[in-house]
Amino acid sequence: MGLFKTIKQNLDSTREQVKKSLEEAQQRTKDQLDSAKQRLTETLLGENISKARNSQQINSDDGSFSSRLEMLIDSALQDGVLTDQERAVIMRRAEKEGEDPEEVEMIINARLLEIQQKQSPAISQTAPPPQQKEVKLSEEVKKKETEEIKTKNEQVFTAPLVLNQSKCRKDFSGKTSVIVPEGVTEIGDSAFDRRMEIESVILPASLKSLGDYTFYGCTNLKTVDLSQCAQLESIGKSAFESCTNLDTVDLSQCAHLESIGEKSFASTGITSIVIPDKVEHIGKRAFAYNKQLMSAIIGCSAKDYGDYDEHRSEGIFRDCPNLVDLTFKSRVAEYTGAKTIKRVTFCNTVNEVGKWAVSECPGLEEVVIADSVTRIGYAAFGGCENLSSIVLPDSISEIDDGTFHETKLAEIVFPRELRKIGFLGTLSKLRKLDFSKVTKLSVIPEDFIDEAPKLKTLTIPIGVITIEENIGGENLHQLFLPPTIKEVQDINQVDLDIYCFSPSIEELGLMVDEIEDEQKANRLHVLPEYLESYKAQRDAEGISSKILIIDEIPEELRYYYDN
Repeated sequence: MGLFKTIKQNLDSTREQVKKSLEEAQQRTKDQLDSAKQRLTETLLGENISKARNSQQINSDDGSFSSRLEMLIDSALQDGVLTDQERAVIMRRAEKEGEDPEEVEMIINARLLEIQQKQSPAISQTAPPPQQKEVKLSEEVKKKETEEIKTKNEQVFTAPLVLNQSKCRKDFSGKTSVIVPEGVTEIGDSAFDRRMEIESVILPASLKSLGDYTFYGCTNLKTVDLSQCAQLESIGKSAFESCTNLDTVDLSQCAHLESIGEKSFASTGITSIVIPDKVEHIGKRAFAYNKQLMSAIIGCSAKDYGDYDEHRSEGIFRDCPNLVDLTFKSRVAEYTGAKTIKRVTFCNTVNEVGKWAVSECPGLEEVVIADSVTRIGYAAFGGCENLSSIVLPDSISEIDDGTFHETKLAEIVFPRELRKIGFLGTLSKLRKLDFSKVTKLSVIPEDFIDEAPKLKTLTIPIGVITIEENIGGENLHQLFLPPTIKEVQDINQVDLDIYCFSPSIEELGLMVDEIEDEQKANRLHVLPEYLESYKAQRDAEGISSKILIIDEIPEELRYYYDN
Protein backbone atom coordinates (compact mmCIF):
# COMPACT_ATOMS: atom_id res chain seq x y z
CA MET A 1 0.00 0.00 0.00
CA GLY A 2 2.84 2.42 0.70
CA LEU A 3 4.28 1.94 -2.79
CA PHE A 4 1.03 2.79 -4.55
CA LYS A 5 0.59 5.90 -2.42
CA THR A 6 4.06 7.12 -3.32
CA ILE A 7 3.46 6.56 -7.06
CA LYS A 8 0.10 8.57 -6.89
CA GLN A 9 1.74 11.50 -5.16
CA ASN A 10 4.48 11.62 -7.80
CA LEU A 11 1.91 11.61 -10.59
CA ASP A 12 -0.07 14.45 -9.02
CA SER A 13 3.07 16.51 -8.61
CA THR A 14 4.07 15.98 -12.22
CA ARG A 15 0.54 16.94 -13.40
CA GLU A 16 0.69 20.24 -11.46
CA GLN A 17 4.11 21.12 -12.90
CA VAL A 18 2.92 20.44 -16.49
CA LYS A 19 -0.23 22.56 -15.94
CA LYS A 20 1.82 25.41 -14.54
CA SER A 21 4.27 25.27 -17.42
CA LEU A 22 1.43 25.40 -19.96
CA GLU A 23 -0.19 28.42 -18.27
CA GLU A 24 3.13 30.27 -18.21
CA ALA A 25 3.69 29.50 -21.90
CA GLN A 26 0.16 30.76 -22.78
CA GLN A 27 0.70 33.99 -20.85
CA ARG A 28 4.03 34.61 -22.58
CA THR A 29 2.39 34.05 -25.96
CA LYS A 30 -0.51 36.44 -25.08
CA ASP A 31 1.86 39.14 -23.90
CA GLN A 32 3.84 38.87 -27.10
CA LEU A 33 0.67 39.16 -29.19
CA ASP A 34 -0.60 42.21 -27.22
CA SER A 35 2.76 43.90 -27.61
CA ALA A 36 2.70 43.25 -31.36
CA LYS A 37 -0.85 44.64 -31.62
CA GLN A 38 0.06 47.82 -29.77
CA ARG A 39 3.10 48.43 -32.00
CA LEU A 40 0.96 47.86 -35.11
CA THR A 41 -1.83 50.18 -33.89
CA GLU A 42 0.61 52.95 -33.06
CA THR A 43 2.15 52.59 -36.50
CA LEU A 44 -1.29 52.81 -38.20
CA LEU A 45 -2.45 55.77 -36.08
CA GLY A 46 0.76 57.60 -36.83
CA GLU A 47 0.05 57.18 -40.51
CA ASN A 48 -3.55 58.48 -39.96
CA ILE A 49 -2.24 61.59 -38.21
CA SER A 50 0.12 62.25 -41.08
CA LYS A 51 -2.61 61.76 -43.66
CA ALA A 52 -5.03 63.95 -41.71
CA ARG A 53 -2.54 66.75 -41.46
CA ASN A 54 -1.76 66.46 -45.15
CA SER A 55 -5.52 66.55 -45.86
CA GLN A 56 -5.90 69.69 -43.76
CA GLN A 57 -3.13 71.39 -45.67
CA ILE A 58 -4.64 70.40 -49.00
CA ASN A 59 -8.29 71.27 -48.21
CA SER A 60 -7.85 74.47 -46.20
CA ASP A 61 -5.73 77.49 -46.91
CA ASP A 62 -5.03 78.06 -43.22
CA GLY A 63 -4.92 74.38 -42.19
CA SER A 64 -8.37 74.36 -40.50
CA PHE A 65 -12.10 74.17 -41.18
CA SER A 66 -14.55 77.07 -40.85
CA SER A 67 -14.57 78.76 -37.46
CA ARG A 68 -18.02 77.30 -36.72
CA LEU A 69 -16.95 73.70 -37.48
CA GLU A 70 -13.64 74.14 -35.62
CA MET A 71 -15.59 75.36 -32.59
CA LEU A 72 -17.81 72.26 -32.69
CA ILE A 73 -14.81 69.88 -32.97
CA ASP A 74 -12.85 71.59 -30.19
CA SER A 75 -15.88 71.57 -27.89
CA ALA A 76 -16.47 67.86 -28.49
CA LEU A 77 -12.83 66.69 -28.14
CA GLN A 78 -11.70 68.85 -25.25
CA ASP A 79 -12.14 66.03 -22.68
CA GLY A 80 -10.64 63.29 -24.88
CA VAL A 81 -13.95 61.46 -25.36
CA LEU A 82 -16.24 61.70 -28.42
CA THR A 83 -19.87 60.61 -27.96
CA ASP A 84 -22.11 59.45 -30.77
CA GLN A 85 -24.29 62.55 -30.40
CA GLU A 86 -21.26 64.86 -30.63
CA ARG A 87 -20.01 63.02 -33.69
CA ALA A 88 -23.45 63.29 -35.37
CA VAL A 89 -23.65 67.08 -34.77
CA ILE A 90 -20.13 67.58 -36.20
CA MET A 91 -20.84 65.48 -39.27
CA ARG A 92 -24.12 67.33 -39.98
CA ARG A 93 -22.29 70.64 -39.83
CA ALA A 94 -19.47 69.32 -42.05
CA GLU A 95 -21.97 68.09 -44.63
CA LYS A 96 -23.74 71.44 -44.59
CA GLU A 97 -20.41 73.20 -45.27
CA GLY A 98 -19.55 70.84 -48.14
CA GLU A 99 -16.66 68.96 -46.44
CA ASP A 100 -15.79 65.35 -47.33
CA PRO A 101 -17.27 63.20 -44.50
CA GLU A 102 -14.48 60.58 -44.70
CA GLU A 103 -11.75 63.17 -44.43
CA VAL A 104 -13.51 64.86 -41.51
CA GLU A 105 -13.89 61.48 -39.81
CA MET A 106 -10.16 60.77 -40.31
CA ILE A 107 -9.14 64.16 -38.89
CA ILE A 108 -11.44 63.78 -35.89
CA ASN A 109 -9.93 60.39 -35.10
CA ALA A 110 -6.42 61.73 -35.46
CA ARG A 111 -7.07 64.70 -33.17
CA LEU A 112 -8.79 62.46 -30.65
CA LEU A 113 -5.79 60.13 -30.56
CA GLU A 114 -3.39 63.04 -30.06
CA ILE A 115 -5.45 64.27 -27.11
CA GLN A 116 -5.62 60.78 -25.59
CA GLN A 117 -1.86 60.24 -25.95
CA LYS A 118 -1.15 63.54 -24.24
CA GLN A 119 -3.52 62.74 -21.41
CA SER A 120 -2.24 59.12 -20.92
CA PRO A 121 0.85 58.06 -22.98
CA ALA A 122 0.82 54.48 -21.60
CA ILE A 123 -2.85 53.87 -22.24
CA SER A 124 -3.53 50.22 -22.88
CA GLN A 125 -5.33 49.23 -26.03
CA THR A 126 -6.91 46.39 -24.10
CA ALA A 127 -8.43 48.67 -21.50
CA PRO A 128 -12.21 48.60 -21.28
CA PRO A 129 -14.01 51.22 -23.38
CA PRO A 130 -14.90 54.49 -21.58
CA GLN A 131 -18.47 55.07 -20.38
CA GLN A 132 -20.70 57.39 -22.39
CA LYS A 133 -20.73 60.96 -20.99
CA GLU A 134 -23.21 63.80 -21.15
CA VAL A 135 -22.84 66.23 -24.03
CA LYS A 136 -20.38 69.00 -23.16
CA LEU A 137 -21.30 71.37 -25.99
CA SER A 138 -21.61 75.00 -24.93
CA GLU A 139 -25.16 76.35 -24.52
CA GLU A 140 -24.66 78.78 -27.40
CA VAL A 141 -23.54 75.99 -29.78
CA LYS A 142 -26.39 73.69 -28.72
CA LYS A 143 -28.98 76.45 -29.16
CA LYS A 144 -27.75 77.42 -32.62
CA GLU A 145 -27.45 73.82 -33.84
CA THR A 146 -30.94 72.98 -32.52
CA GLU A 147 -32.48 76.03 -34.23
CA GLU A 148 -30.75 75.19 -37.52
CA ILE A 149 -31.82 71.54 -37.45
CA LYS A 150 -35.40 72.48 -36.48
CA THR A 151 -35.65 75.10 -39.20
CA LYS A 152 -34.25 72.69 -41.80
CA ASN A 153 -36.37 69.69 -40.88
CA GLU A 154 -39.65 71.35 -39.77
CA GLN A 155 -39.45 74.63 -41.69
CA VAL A 156 -40.52 76.61 -38.59
CA PHE A 157 -40.85 80.38 -39.06
CA THR A 158 -38.42 82.17 -36.74
CA ALA A 159 -40.34 85.16 -35.32
CA PRO A 160 -38.86 88.64 -35.04
CA LEU A 161 -40.31 90.95 -32.40
CA VAL A 162 -41.88 93.15 -35.10
CA LEU A 163 -43.52 91.93 -38.30
CA ASN A 164 -43.14 94.58 -41.00
CA GLN A 165 -44.71 94.69 -44.42
CA SER A 166 -41.72 93.28 -46.34
CA LYS A 167 -41.38 90.34 -43.95
CA CYS A 168 -45.08 89.56 -44.24
CA ARG A 169 -45.00 89.78 -48.04
CA LYS A 170 -42.13 87.30 -48.11
CA ASP A 171 -43.17 84.77 -45.47
CA PHE A 172 -46.94 84.74 -45.98
CA SER A 173 -47.17 85.25 -49.73
CA GLY A 174 -50.22 83.57 -51.25
CA LYS A 175 -51.44 82.10 -47.97
CA THR A 176 -55.17 82.10 -47.22
CA SER A 177 -54.61 81.39 -43.54
CA VAL A 178 -52.19 83.51 -41.55
CA ILE A 179 -50.90 82.20 -38.22
CA VAL A 180 -48.70 84.85 -36.68
CA PRO A 181 -46.07 82.97 -34.63
CA GLU A 182 -45.54 83.27 -30.91
CA GLY A 183 -42.86 85.82 -30.07
CA VAL A 184 -44.20 88.59 -32.30
CA THR A 185 -45.04 91.62 -30.13
CA GLU A 186 -45.98 94.08 -32.87
CA ILE A 187 -47.41 93.91 -36.38
CA GLY A 188 -46.34 97.00 -38.26
CA ASP A 189 -48.28 99.49 -40.36
CA SER A 190 -49.88 98.07 -43.53
CA ALA A 191 -48.27 94.67 -42.88
CA PHE A 192 -51.06 92.72 -44.60
CA ASP A 193 -53.07 95.51 -46.24
CA ARG A 194 -55.08 94.66 -49.36
CA ARG A 195 -54.12 90.97 -49.25
CA MET A 196 -57.24 89.70 -50.95
CA GLU A 197 -56.27 86.02 -50.54
CA ILE A 198 -56.31 86.06 -46.72
CA GLU A 199 -59.39 84.40 -45.22
CA SER A 200 -58.41 83.79 -41.60
CA VAL A 201 -55.93 85.18 -39.09
CA ILE A 202 -54.74 83.80 -35.75
CA LEU A 203 -52.83 86.22 -33.54
CA PRO A 204 -50.40 85.11 -30.79
CA ALA A 205 -50.41 85.62 -27.02
CA SER A 206 -47.22 87.68 -27.26
CA LEU A 207 -48.84 90.40 -29.42
CA LYS A 208 -49.02 93.87 -27.85
CA SER A 209 -49.69 96.19 -30.77
CA LEU A 210 -51.44 96.19 -34.16
CA GLY A 211 -50.25 99.04 -36.39
CA ASP A 212 -52.24 101.34 -38.65
CA TYR A 213 -53.88 99.73 -41.72
CA THR A 214 -52.60 96.28 -40.64
CA PHE A 215 -55.31 94.30 -42.45
CA TYR A 216 -56.92 97.20 -44.32
CA GLY A 217 -58.89 96.15 -47.37
CA CYS A 218 -58.56 92.38 -46.85
CA THR A 219 -62.01 91.89 -48.36
CA ASN A 220 -62.01 88.09 -48.06
CA LEU A 221 -60.96 88.01 -44.43
CA LYS A 222 -63.72 86.21 -42.51
CA THR A 223 -62.29 85.39 -39.08
CA VAL A 224 -59.75 86.95 -36.73
CA ASP A 225 -58.81 84.90 -33.67
CA LEU A 226 -57.89 87.20 -30.77
CA SER A 227 -58.60 84.60 -28.08
CA GLN A 228 -54.95 84.46 -26.98
CA CYS A 229 -54.32 88.23 -27.08
CA ALA A 230 -54.45 89.00 -23.37
CA GLN A 231 -51.38 91.27 -23.75
CA LEU A 232 -52.73 93.29 -26.69
CA GLU A 233 -52.69 97.00 -25.77
CA SER A 234 -53.59 98.90 -28.94
CA ILE A 235 -55.29 98.46 -32.31
CA GLY A 236 -54.19 101.07 -34.83
CA LYS A 237 -56.02 103.34 -37.21
CA SER A 238 -58.04 101.50 -39.90
CA ALA A 239 -56.49 98.19 -38.79
CA PHE A 240 -59.46 96.17 -40.12
CA GLU A 241 -61.23 98.84 -42.16
CA SER A 242 -62.97 97.60 -45.31
CA CYS A 243 -62.69 93.93 -44.31
CA THR A 244 -66.21 93.56 -45.65
CA ASN A 245 -66.55 89.82 -44.95
CA LEU A 246 -65.36 90.02 -41.35
CA ASP A 247 -68.56 89.32 -39.42
CA THR A 248 -67.24 88.52 -35.92
CA VAL A 249 -64.75 90.32 -33.71
CA ASP A 250 -64.38 88.97 -30.17
CA LEU A 251 -62.31 91.25 -27.94
CA SER A 252 -63.39 89.61 -24.69
CA GLN A 253 -59.96 88.08 -24.00
CA CYS A 254 -58.09 91.32 -24.69
CA ALA A 255 -57.87 92.21 -21.01
CA HIS A 256 -55.14 94.83 -21.47
CA LEU A 257 -56.55 96.56 -24.56
CA GLU A 258 -56.51 100.34 -23.96
CA SER A 259 -56.85 101.95 -27.38
CA ILE A 260 -58.95 101.33 -30.49
CA GLY A 261 -57.88 103.63 -33.31
CA GLU A 262 -59.85 105.78 -35.72
CA LYS A 263 -61.93 103.69 -38.17
CA SER A 264 -60.33 100.49 -36.82
CA PHE A 265 -63.38 98.37 -37.62
CA ALA A 266 -65.20 100.66 -40.06
CA SER A 267 -66.96 99.17 -43.09
CA THR A 268 -66.82 95.54 -41.95
CA GLY A 269 -69.54 92.90 -41.67
CA ILE A 270 -69.63 92.66 -37.87
CA THR A 271 -73.06 92.19 -36.29
CA SER A 272 -72.17 93.00 -32.67
CA ILE A 273 -69.31 94.44 -30.68
CA VAL A 274 -68.36 94.44 -26.99
CA ILE A 275 -65.65 96.97 -26.17
CA PRO A 276 -63.56 95.68 -23.23
CA ASP A 277 -63.74 97.48 -19.90
CA LYS A 278 -60.11 98.62 -19.93
CA VAL A 279 -60.34 100.47 -23.25
CA GLU A 280 -59.97 104.22 -22.63
CA HIS A 281 -59.58 105.59 -26.14
CA ILE A 282 -62.00 104.94 -29.00
CA GLY A 283 -61.09 106.82 -32.17
CA LYS A 284 -63.42 108.71 -34.49
CA ARG A 285 -65.71 106.50 -36.58
CA ALA A 286 -64.09 103.42 -35.03
CA PHE A 287 -67.14 101.25 -35.90
CA ALA A 288 -68.79 103.46 -38.51
CA TYR A 289 -70.45 102.33 -41.76
CA ASN A 290 -71.18 98.82 -40.44
CA LYS A 291 -74.45 97.99 -42.15
CA GLN A 292 -74.92 94.71 -40.27
CA LEU A 293 -74.12 95.97 -36.75
CA MET A 294 -77.13 95.43 -34.47
CA SER A 295 -75.83 95.70 -30.89
CA ALA A 296 -72.94 97.33 -29.09
CA ILE A 297 -71.59 97.63 -25.54
CA ILE A 298 -69.19 100.42 -24.58
CA GLY A 299 -66.87 99.44 -21.72
CA CYS A 300 -66.63 101.25 -18.39
CA SER A 301 -63.20 102.91 -18.95
CA ALA A 302 -64.05 104.59 -22.26
CA LYS A 303 -63.78 108.39 -22.25
CA ASP A 304 -63.59 111.32 -24.64
CA TYR A 305 -65.12 109.31 -27.46
CA GLY A 306 -68.05 111.66 -28.02
CA ASP A 307 -68.57 113.40 -31.34
CA TYR A 308 -69.02 117.10 -30.64
CA ASP A 309 -67.69 118.68 -33.84
CA GLU A 310 -69.77 121.26 -35.68
CA HIS A 311 -71.49 118.77 -37.97
CA ARG A 312 -71.51 115.78 -35.62
CA SER A 313 -70.12 113.57 -38.38
CA GLU A 314 -67.36 111.70 -36.49
CA GLY A 315 -69.43 109.44 -34.22
CA ILE A 316 -68.02 106.00 -33.45
CA PHE A 317 -71.27 104.41 -34.72
CA ARG A 318 -71.97 106.79 -37.58
CA ASP A 319 -74.12 105.34 -40.39
CA CYS A 320 -74.87 102.01 -38.72
CA PRO A 321 -78.49 101.72 -39.95
CA ASN A 322 -79.34 98.51 -38.07
CA LEU A 323 -77.84 99.35 -34.68
CA VAL A 324 -80.88 99.15 -32.39
CA ASP A 325 -79.47 98.07 -29.01
CA LEU A 326 -76.83 100.18 -27.26
CA THR A 327 -75.41 99.70 -23.76
CA PHE A 328 -73.22 102.23 -21.97
CA LYS A 329 -70.88 101.25 -19.14
CA SER A 330 -68.58 104.28 -19.39
CA ARG A 331 -68.64 106.87 -16.59
CA VAL A 332 -69.99 109.44 -19.04
CA ALA A 333 -72.30 108.18 -21.78
CA GLU A 334 -71.27 110.27 -24.79
CA TYR A 335 -72.69 110.94 -28.24
CA THR A 336 -71.91 108.06 -30.62
CA GLY A 337 -73.59 109.16 -33.85
CA ALA A 338 -76.07 106.29 -33.71
CA LYS A 339 -79.47 107.31 -35.09
CA THR A 340 -81.43 104.06 -35.10
CA ILE A 341 -81.33 103.08 -31.42
CA LYS A 342 -84.52 101.48 -30.07
CA ARG A 343 -83.24 100.36 -26.66
CA VAL A 344 -80.56 102.05 -24.57
CA THR A 345 -79.19 100.97 -21.21
CA PHE A 346 -77.08 103.04 -18.85
CA CYS A 347 -75.40 100.57 -16.48
CA ASN A 348 -74.51 101.09 -12.83
CA THR A 349 -71.02 102.27 -13.77
CA VAL A 350 -72.46 105.34 -15.52
CA ASN A 351 -72.51 108.63 -13.59
CA GLU A 352 -73.61 110.97 -16.35
CA VAL A 353 -75.75 110.72 -19.45
CA GLY A 354 -73.79 113.18 -21.53
CA LYS A 355 -74.62 115.87 -24.07
CA TRP A 356 -76.66 114.53 -27.02
CA ALA A 357 -76.06 110.98 -25.72
CA VAL A 358 -78.82 109.35 -27.75
CA SER A 359 -80.39 112.42 -29.32
CA GLU A 360 -82.21 112.35 -32.64
CA CYS A 361 -83.06 108.67 -32.43
CA PRO A 362 -86.65 108.70 -33.70
CA GLY A 363 -87.07 104.98 -33.03
CA LEU A 364 -85.99 105.10 -29.35
CA GLU A 365 -88.70 103.44 -27.26
CA GLU A 366 -87.01 101.98 -24.18
CA VAL A 367 -84.60 103.67 -21.76
CA VAL A 368 -83.07 102.04 -18.67
CA ILE A 369 -81.12 104.31 -16.32
CA ALA A 370 -79.26 102.86 -13.32
CA ASP A 371 -79.38 104.61 -9.94
CA SER A 372 -75.68 105.47 -10.25
CA VAL A 373 -76.54 108.30 -12.68
CA THR A 374 -76.52 111.78 -11.10
CA ARG A 375 -76.71 114.02 -14.16
CA ILE A 376 -78.43 114.12 -17.54
CA GLY A 377 -76.74 116.42 -20.04
CA TYR A 378 -77.89 118.85 -22.68
CA ALA A 379 -80.48 117.42 -25.11
CA ALA A 380 -79.55 113.88 -24.07
CA PHE A 381 -82.86 112.54 -25.39
CA GLY A 382 -83.75 115.51 -27.57
CA GLY A 383 -85.41 114.65 -30.84
CA CYS A 384 -86.35 111.09 -29.79
CA GLU A 385 -89.82 111.68 -31.09
CA ASN A 386 -91.24 108.25 -30.23
CA LEU A 387 -90.00 108.15 -26.63
CA SER A 388 -93.22 107.97 -24.63
CA SER A 389 -92.05 106.92 -21.16
CA ILE A 390 -88.98 107.15 -18.96
CA VAL A 391 -88.17 106.36 -15.32
CA LEU A 392 -85.72 108.75 -13.68
CA PRO A 393 -83.93 107.25 -10.65
CA ASP A 394 -83.91 109.32 -7.46
CA SER A 395 -80.11 109.63 -7.68
CA ILE A 396 -80.34 112.27 -10.44
CA SER A 397 -79.61 115.75 -9.11
CA GLU A 398 -79.29 117.72 -12.36
CA ILE A 399 -81.22 117.74 -15.63
CA ASP A 400 -79.81 120.07 -18.28
CA ASP A 401 -81.58 122.12 -20.97
CA GLY A 402 -83.56 120.35 -23.66
CA THR A 403 -83.20 116.89 -22.17
CA PHE A 404 -86.67 115.81 -23.29
CA HIS A 405 -87.21 118.30 -26.10
CA GLU A 406 -89.49 117.00 -28.85
CA THR A 407 -90.29 113.66 -27.22
CA LYS A 408 -93.72 112.04 -26.78
CA LEU A 409 -93.55 111.94 -22.98
CA ALA A 410 -96.99 112.38 -21.43
CA GLU A 411 -95.72 112.45 -17.86
CA ILE A 412 -92.41 113.15 -16.18
CA VAL A 413 -91.88 112.17 -12.55
CA PHE A 414 -88.90 114.11 -11.28
CA PRO A 415 -86.36 112.44 -8.94
CA ARG A 416 -86.09 113.04 -5.20
CA GLU A 417 -82.52 114.41 -5.33
CA LEU A 418 -83.19 116.96 -8.10
CA ARG A 419 -81.41 120.25 -7.35
CA LYS A 420 -81.11 121.86 -10.77
CA ILE A 421 -83.24 121.74 -13.89
CA GLY A 422 -83.04 123.36 -17.33
CA PHE A 423 -85.79 124.30 -19.74
CA LEU A 424 -87.83 121.37 -20.99
CA GLY A 425 -88.49 122.63 -24.51
CA THR A 426 -91.40 121.41 -26.59
CA LEU A 427 -93.38 118.40 -25.38
CA SER A 428 -96.46 118.01 -27.53
CA LYS A 429 -97.94 115.09 -25.54
CA LEU A 430 -97.08 116.25 -22.02
CA ARG A 431 -100.00 116.23 -19.56
CA LYS A 432 -98.30 116.15 -16.17
CA LEU A 433 -95.07 117.23 -14.47
CA ASP A 434 -94.81 115.46 -11.11
CA PHE A 435 -92.56 117.22 -8.57
CA SER A 436 -94.12 115.55 -5.53
CA LYS A 437 -90.85 113.94 -4.38
CA VAL A 438 -88.71 117.02 -4.96
CA THR A 439 -87.62 119.21 -2.01
CA LYS A 440 -84.12 120.39 -2.96
CA LEU A 441 -84.87 122.40 -6.12
CA SER A 442 -84.69 126.19 -5.63
CA VAL A 443 -85.13 127.77 -9.09
CA ILE A 444 -87.47 127.19 -12.02
CA PRO A 445 -85.56 128.54 -15.06
CA GLU A 446 -86.62 131.04 -17.68
CA ASP A 447 -88.79 129.66 -20.47
CA PHE A 448 -89.20 126.44 -18.51
CA ILE A 449 -91.84 125.13 -20.87
CA ASP A 450 -91.63 126.23 -24.48
CA GLU A 451 -94.72 124.48 -25.74
CA ALA A 452 -96.90 121.91 -24.02
CA PRO A 453 -100.45 122.34 -25.32
CA LYS A 454 -101.89 119.52 -23.22
CA LEU A 455 -100.39 120.61 -19.91
CA LYS A 456 -103.19 122.31 -17.91
CA THR A 457 -101.90 122.23 -14.34
CA LEU A 458 -98.42 122.81 -12.89
CA THR A 459 -97.48 122.35 -9.24
CA ILE A 460 -94.19 123.92 -8.18
CA PRO A 461 -92.49 121.88 -5.42
CA ILE A 462 -91.71 122.99 -1.88
CA GLY A 463 -88.20 124.42 -1.72
CA VAL A 464 -88.46 126.53 -4.86
CA ILE A 465 -87.72 130.18 -4.08
CA THR A 466 -87.64 131.76 -7.54
CA ILE A 467 -89.54 131.33 -10.78
CA GLU A 468 -87.70 133.12 -13.56
CA GLU A 469 -89.33 135.01 -16.38
CA ASN A 470 -91.98 133.31 -18.49
CA ILE A 471 -92.64 129.93 -16.99
CA GLY A 472 -94.27 129.00 -20.30
CA GLY A 473 -97.11 126.72 -21.21
CA GLU A 474 -99.62 128.91 -23.02
CA ASN A 475 -102.53 126.58 -22.27
CA LEU A 476 -101.79 126.36 -18.57
CA HIS A 477 -104.94 126.93 -16.45
CA GLN A 478 -103.69 126.39 -12.92
CA LEU A 479 -100.37 127.19 -11.24
CA PHE A 480 -99.75 126.14 -7.62
CA LEU A 481 -96.96 127.96 -5.75
CA PRO A 482 -95.36 126.53 -2.56
CA PRO A 483 -94.98 128.30 0.81
CA THR A 484 -91.24 128.74 0.07
CA ILE A 485 -91.72 130.94 -3.01
CA LYS A 486 -90.28 134.48 -2.70
CA GLU A 487 -90.03 135.77 -6.24
CA VAL A 488 -92.11 135.25 -9.35
CA GLN A 489 -90.91 137.12 -12.39
CA ASP A 490 -93.17 137.98 -15.31
CA ILE A 491 -95.68 135.33 -16.29
CA ASN A 492 -97.02 135.89 -19.79
CA GLN A 493 -100.02 133.59 -19.57
CA VAL A 494 -103.52 135.01 -19.12
CA ASP A 495 -106.72 133.64 -17.66
CA LEU A 496 -104.62 131.76 -15.17
CA ASP A 497 -105.61 130.78 -11.64
CA ILE A 498 -102.57 131.09 -9.41
CA TYR A 499 -102.77 129.43 -6.00
CA CYS A 500 -100.16 130.87 -3.66
CA PHE A 501 -99.41 129.34 -0.26
CA SER A 502 -96.59 131.75 0.53
CA PRO A 503 -97.15 134.52 3.12
CA SER A 504 -95.52 137.06 0.77
CA ILE A 505 -93.90 137.49 -2.62
CA GLU A 506 -91.37 140.24 -3.29
CA GLU A 507 -92.85 141.05 -6.69
CA LEU A 508 -96.25 140.28 -8.11
CA GLY A 509 -94.96 139.95 -11.65
CA LEU A 510 -97.23 136.97 -11.99
CA MET A 511 -100.19 139.40 -12.14
CA VAL A 512 -100.40 140.37 -15.81
CA ASP A 513 -102.23 143.69 -16.05
CA GLU A 514 -101.76 144.80 -19.64
CA ILE A 515 -104.68 142.97 -21.20
CA GLU A 516 -107.75 144.26 -22.96
CA ASP A 517 -110.23 141.71 -21.69
CA GLU A 518 -110.42 141.91 -17.91
CA GLN A 519 -112.23 138.59 -17.85
CA LYS A 520 -108.96 136.94 -18.88
CA ALA A 521 -106.90 138.58 -16.16
CA ASN A 522 -105.00 136.19 -13.92
CA ARG A 523 -106.51 135.47 -10.54
CA LEU A 524 -104.40 135.16 -7.41
CA HIS A 525 -105.71 132.82 -4.73
CA VAL A 526 -104.22 133.19 -1.25
CA LEU A 527 -104.86 131.87 2.22
CA PRO A 528 -107.26 134.02 4.30
CA GLU A 529 -104.57 135.15 6.72
CA TYR A 530 -102.53 136.60 3.85
CA LEU A 531 -105.35 138.33 1.96
CA GLU A 532 -104.94 141.84 3.28
CA SER A 533 -101.19 141.99 2.79
CA TYR A 534 -101.50 140.86 -0.82
CA LYS A 535 -104.23 143.42 -1.50
CA ALA A 536 -102.03 146.17 -0.10
CA GLN A 537 -99.15 145.02 -2.28
CA ARG A 538 -101.41 144.91 -5.31
CA ASP A 539 -102.62 148.44 -4.74
CA ALA A 540 -99.08 149.71 -4.16
CA GLU A 541 -97.89 148.19 -7.43
CA GLY A 542 -100.93 149.42 -9.37
CA ILE A 543 -102.19 146.00 -10.34
CA SER A 544 -105.93 145.63 -10.80
CA SER A 545 -106.20 141.87 -11.03
CA LYS A 546 -108.38 140.05 -8.56
CA ILE A 547 -107.03 138.54 -5.38
CA LEU A 548 -109.23 135.80 -4.02
CA ILE A 549 -109.30 133.68 -0.91
CA ILE A 550 -108.41 130.02 -1.08
CA ASP A 551 -111.52 128.62 0.52
CA GLU A 552 -110.74 124.96 0.02
CA ILE A 553 -107.37 123.27 -0.28
CA PRO A 554 -107.26 120.28 -2.66
CA GLU A 555 -106.29 117.09 -0.86
CA GLU A 556 -103.23 116.51 -3.03
CA LEU A 557 -101.96 119.97 -2.02
CA ARG A 558 -102.70 119.61 1.68
CA TYR A 559 -98.96 119.20 2.41
CA TYR A 560 -98.48 122.80 1.21
CA TYR A 561 -100.74 124.06 3.94
CA ASP A 562 -99.38 121.68 6.56
CA ASN A 563 -95.85 122.90 5.90
